[in-house]
Amino acid sequence: MNIANLSKFTLVLAILSGPAGALPDTSGSCEGPLLARPSIALKILSQGDFQIQVHEFVQREKPSTLSSGLKEQLQNVANLFDWLGVHTSSNSPYTVFYPAASHDASTPLQLFPNAQTVVAIDWGPFQAQNMADLMFPVFGNQELPGHLMTNETQGGLGQSQMILGRLALVVPNFRILKITSFKQKKTMNGTFWNDDYVSHGLIEFDQGEGTSKQYYLHLQVHLDDRMVDQNAWWVDAMLTEKIGAIIIKGSADLAKDAPKEMADFLFTLAQSHGLLIEEELGLSSQVEIIGANTKKTYLPFGYRKAVVHSFESK
Repeated sequence: MNIANLSKFTLVLAILSGPAGALPDTSGSCEGPLLARPSIALKILSQGDFQIQVHEFVQREKPSTLSSGLKEQLQNVANLFDWLGVHTSSNSPYTVFYPAASHDASTPLQLFPNAQTVVAIDWGPFQAQNMADLMFPVFGNQELPGHLMTNETQGGLGQSQMILGRLALVVPNFRILKITSFKQKKTMNGTFWNDDYVSHGLIEFDQGEGTSKQYYLHLQVHLDDRMVDQNAWWVDAMLTEKIGAIIIKGSADLAKDAPKEMADFLFTLAQSHGLLIEEELGLSSQVEIIGANTKKTYLPFGYRKAVVHSFESK
């Protein structure tokens, strides 16, 4: 069956046994020190040929007041965090995957504050071509809830400083340790792209003295089944990881453009008994996910109402 040509397909997890060498049937949750396992971010970045730059940075305090749209978004995610703490046992994943993230770094770290690594992908560059080398958090002025409804210019400025601002808003005692950008000589057809290169970035941080290092990896890539070879350098590395959670916020195009790749990611998630968290217009608009050990819950809050798929152990 060529699922790439279908408008909707079904991922039946109950009958999948997995390919040879599939992940063991273990949880993707953080148990014990975060550094007990190397970050997948380091493995991904070892696969590419990059021009690497370590940036100087200025750490800024978060503002005392926030715009109404951003406050509403943060409250919606806080409600979801509270629900996850009561209703699931998979709320401390090592690795969180966030496709179509834009600069919305606050959502994954607000939901999973102890995640070792967030792998976020987006069309927008981490570091724009004419952007200053010095980094500092930018908090923005979001008037409406939802991660893309802002008055910032996303493409020309790059995502890095807005990502830093979102992390500073939600990570307790947020302390930047290192910021590195990775320029890759390739072109990418998408909303935001450059003729010469794409720009990825890694933010290393902790929550104060004695706490474990955490990683936020932003990859400027376009997830699309027609670009499998182009994406293999990072997708292959990700599929060896026990992904504990996937977050999708209203990205129906992701399911339409990359159903086969998303099926691979969801199989990995199921093996880890993880969580798929999406808005109503997200993956389920194109993919029906069924299985004997899959629990689906609709939640009555959010910019668009959230759906949680919990892949439970037998």
